Amino acid sequence: MATEKKRSGAATTRASTPGEGASTVPAVSPLMTPDELAGLLRCSRRTVYDRVDKGELPGSLRIGRRLYFMREIVLGSLLEGTERRSWRIQ
Repeated sequence: MATEKKRSGAATTRASTPGEGASTVPAVSPLMTPDELAGLLRCSRRTVYDRVDKGELPGSLRIGRRLYFMREIVLGSLLEGTERRSWRIQ
């Protein structure tokens, strides 16, 4: 598979196998940054960190000092309206 960069800056993956055509699939990471989540929730990054501290955001994952969110859990819980626990990896 080949990766191309579009004008918008989003990377896409293009099928390069003969017979599959030139379909493009957006390359989406399974993890979200606090900035990405803040944009999705239309709030500030500080609000995201505050909600994590209060245990109000599901799917948070700390890797060392960095904070990420598991995209599938966050989006699923937003659709369901549920909360789940956070995980920490050191």
